[in-house]
Amino acid sequence: ERLKGSVTIEHYAHEVQSLNETVLVFGGSTGIFTPSGTTETYPFETKNMMVLERTKDGQLIVAKLIWNLSE
Repeated sequence: ERLKGSVTIEHYAHEVQSLNETVLVFGGSTGIFTPSGTTETYPFETKNMMVLERTKDGQLIVAKLIWNLSE
């Protein structure tokens, strides 16, 4: 069952590699989940690898996001 609630999250990057039209970002996030109707909080931390692709006008868009929950 999916829980509804609110999330506060902060992202960080350890390493960024630019490879022509692709950018790799290695990092993670930390945050707190609070289920609706409660004051209970659940902290979490993830490790992430994000693959960004450069568009024709030079903007970066997320092509893939791979994450793993840390404990």
